[in-house]
Amino acid sequence: MRLGVIVSLLLYCVAVLESDGCLENERIGLLQIKSYILSLGREEWNELELDSWVENRSSDCCVWNRVKCSNISTQQHVTHLFLDSLNSRGSHLINGSLYSPFQELLSLDLSNNDYEGWIGKDIKNLQRLKVLDLGSNNLYGSIEGNIIQDYVKFKIL
Repeated sequence: MRLGVIVSLLLYCVAVLESDGCLENERIGLLQIKSYILSLGREEWNELELDSWVENRSSDCCVWNRVKCSNISTQQHVTHLFLDSLNSRGSHLINGSLYSPFQELLSLDLSNNDYEGWIGKDIKNLQRLKVLDLGSNNLYGSIEGNIIQDYVKFKIL
């Protein structure tokens, strides 16, 4: 029994130490999100909030502010994005296509950003998403097609 625990711990440590960090397409996706957020205004605040999001290829996006990744494989996936309270200069549409690189995303917090409109079909592609926080925005309109049936998978909406 003890040997099994020790072997499991060693394997876990090796996996963590050999981790290559986040996937390149997810790192690029995060940089595109940063660019979009900075284009909305309030740059000085957002630049501080997202200062760890740098274009250096050796930078591991899993250690960036407002990002959490899985820790069970050598290639870590972004699983949580905390993008709340990054926009307060007027209403802007949510660009749902920005989140398409994050196929393992479990939680997305876009609350308190003064977004308007609706995400639409783009959110449907995030098959593993369980938590979507859109609170304190100006969302309106109807939900397209049969997307509402897919929202049943959410634990929190």
